[in-house]
Amino acid sequence: MSVIPKELIDAYQATHFRVLEPVSFVLRIGEFSQFLEDLYRDRGASSAAFLTAWNPYSNETQTVDNEKANDELKRVLKDEQIIFYEGIGEDPAGEWLGEPSVLALGISHEKAVSIGRSFNQNAIVWIGSNAVPELQLLR
Repeated sequence: MSVIPKELIDAYQATHFRVLEPVSFVLRIGEFSQFLEDLYRDRGASSAAFLTAWNPYSNETQTVDNEKANDELKRVLKDEQIIFYEGIGEDPAGEWLGEPSVLALGISHEKAVSIGRSFNQNAIVWIGSNAVPELQLLR
């Protein structure tokens, strides 16, 4: 059981997780990504996580605070020597603004969950070696 409302979980599952670099592509929950598999091969990785620090617990937060948190997320990843690429979580229906995010490449599941929790996120997107994104609820 999760404390996260079903409507919010449904919104997470419908989100387009757009990776902006090194090439632009979209990750969708439960759908294999050839682009990600190719990135794994090219970078010698076998896992990734799509992470954000924006809007803790999905509560709308001031842009300046979101930007500070996003900068801190990137600093944490750099300190851990985790390669990451810029991204954005987008609502395909356009009802909410996209949230700047990152694709952390080669990160362990445990580290991804720990980082998501440290930034008070309801969920992260975990992607194992099969290149199929999974929604990982954190609460």
